[in-house]
Amino acid sequence: MDWRSAARLGRFVVACAAGVMLLASSALGFTYDARQVGMAGVQAPGSRELMSRNVAYQSMPARRIGGGFVVPIPLGLAQLAADFPTLDPEDPNFSVTRLANTALNPPFFLELGSPSELDGDISVFVARNEFSINFEDAQELLPQTPLDVGSVWSPPMAALRVQGLRAYTGPLLFLEGELQFDDAFHGVLSEGEPLLPNSTYRVNAGGESAAGMTMAFGLSSPVTRGVRGDGLYAGAYMKYMLGFGMAMGETRFAMTTSDTIFGSGNPLDVGYEAEYRYANFGNIGNGIGFDAGIGYRVGALDFGFGLRDIGSRIYWGSTTLERATLNEATNEVETVV
Repeated sequence: MDWRSAARLGRFVVACAAGVMLLASSALGFTYDARQVGMAGVQAPGSRELMSRNVAYQSMPARRIGGGFVVPIPLGLAQLAADFPTLDPEDPNFSVTRLANTALNPPFFLELGSPSELDGDISVFVARNEFSINFEDAQELLPQTPLDVGSVWSPPMAALRVQGLRAYTGPLLFLEGELQFDDAFHGVLSEGEPLLPNSTYRVNAGGESAAGMTMAFGLSSPVTRGVRGDGLYAGAYMKYMLGFGMAMGETRFAMTTSDTIFGSGNPLDVGYEAEYRYANFGNIGNGIGFDAGIGYRVGALDFGFGLRDIGSRIYWGSTTLERATLNEATNEVETVV
């Protein structure tokens, strides 16, 4: 058995699994506002983020709230100090999963309950024509469906109002990413299936990001309104978007095993292709989109339904396309513009 080949295969599988766990965790996001966490991320009436998600709220009066500043007290740090995870790999209580969870989910808030820990067994099987790593909890971490995360951040910052007619401007930030394994590779990473000879395993990853600003023009006003602000509100906006920079890419990675996995030759034939398109900062793009929403207030309850970025798209006049491939002879990535 070639131990160097085994180590290479092991590092590759573990790195892919760790990358998926990181992407899945980052998709959940984090906020330091304890009140918002306690309300499952609900935005309070009057916040700019809520007004950008449903433009009808731009004409709905904000509720009276107490003044001053809110400073959350990080009580969770006291729990962390009382039971700090060990950093010594020789310690029997050493846990990589706990360290990763502490880094990805900072324990600022006091935990009254404990989630299920990742304490499943990890087994490794190595044979001449077979290699597998079985992590019992991997099925919960890596679902069969593609991992797809994204967000659009565009709160109104400066506004002008004349009766129901309104205009506002604000920043624009768009992020999206996707990671997808084929069935064979998912079986290796999540279900403990072995790497077999003469087999191909594929993973595709893609992402897009853009930054700019928006200028919106439209109408947001009450349709029916009572004395205390109860009633139906509606809004519709057309927005003009200026893009200051963008980048998008798609990567295709394939790994094909040879006739003998642990033999004297190279057990892996690696294929890599990628396409990147980007507009440097300063290459202006432009486009239009639409926002619409309705909201209804009755007493202490607000109900709303908003649609954002209907048909929104930024067109770029000048972009750069790069293609990258792996040269098997030199084992280097070659890029062509």
